Parts: sequence; structure tokens; C-alpha cells
Amino acid sequence: MSDSESMVQVRFHLVPDAQARTSVESEGLWASELSDGTFRLANVPWFVTGVAFDDIVEAESGADGRLWVTRVRHWSGRHVVRVSLNIQGDPNVVVEHVGTEFTNLGVDVESMGPPSWMLALDIPAEADLGAIKGLLRAGTEAGRWTFEEACVGARWDDL
Repeated sequence: MSDSESMVQVRFHLVPDAQARTSVESEGLWASELSDGTFRLANVPWFVTGVAFDDIVEAESGADGRLWVTRVRHWSGRHVVRVSLNIQGDPNVVVEHVGTEFTNLGVDVESMGPPSWMLALDIPAEADLGAIKGLLRAGTEAGRWTFEEACVGARWDDL
């Protein structure tokens, strides 16, 4: 981020879902302000779908004074997958072990503790998508986790 960019929070409207994945009505993500109402996302979303770290979005100030995203202008090529862990044993050990499995494949991992025990995977465009998707499938088949493809592209879909 350059000195001319400032960090702000941009918000996305959410619809609380029946599966209780989220009961919140919006999610705020940090972003660097670019120009003309555009912002570069600076963190991985936990609940928003269709956006990833480094995406460029447009946002406008709402009646509440907050910046609300109106559309995605440019996809960064990064993928976001959320992993819901099936905790068996010490939760901290499980989270650390699973996180390491993904970081060893070049993935940045953020974790959320109880009651969700979730990981948000920030997958760079140049990562070995086949290896990452293979690990996700193997872990699901073994009952270690389930996963949600929150923001993926055609290369991912083709695997």
C-alpha cells in the first residue's frame, strides 16, 4: 500500500441464512482507498461470497455514513474457500495442524474459534489449485471438515 492510500472499512450487505452460517446482516472488510469511489480489499471475507483479497470494488456512502459496496470492478484472481472443521481432540492443535497443511501449499490462512472453528483460505492465483482442491476433497472424505467455495474462478471449477 502506498502512502497515498488510506485504510477504510467497506461493508457488504448479507442475507442471514436458514442454516445459521451467519445471522449478521453485513460484513465489513478493510480496504485501501484508490480513486473515484474504488477500493482494494485488504483482508479475506468470512461471510461475503464472490469477493477476495485484492479485489477492486466500488462503494458509496450510505445514509448511515458507512461505505457500502455497490459492485466488484475487478477480480484479483485470488480464491477464497472457507473450511468448517470437525474438531476431534484439542481444538487449538487441530486448527494449527490443518492451517499448516494449507500454508505448506502457499495458502494464507485465517482462523475463527468457537463456536464455528472455521478457516478462511486466501489462495493466490498462482497457487497449485489442484493440490489445494485435492487436500480439501481428501479432508472432506475423511470427515475432517467441510468446505465452501466462496470465491473461485474457472481454473478452480475445471479441476
